[in-house]
Amino acid sequence: MAEQESRRQYFMEALTNNEIGVPQKQVLPEKPEDWVSFILPEAFAQKAAGHEDKLMVSKWTFVKPELTYWHLLNVAQVLEDHFFTV
Repeated sequence: MAEQESRRQYFMEALTNNEIGVPQKQVLPEKPEDWVSFILPEAFAQKAAGHEDKLMVSKWTFVKPELTYWHLLNVAQVLEDHFFTV
């Protein structure tokens, strides 16, 4: 019994400790009322704040405008699916 508890404790530590690189899955709320109380996880907020996107617009934006339009439609659909109005 003690061995099983020790093993469970080891795996919980391994899964919650991000030093070994176990990816942590984040889920966005699906209901509008859940968005009201949604708080962005601190680790994700820190990582996002430190991110710098150096390539804002690629050459394909102008070479293939239909592809850019298609991607924008997909983004709009994702936002609509999560109850945002575009």
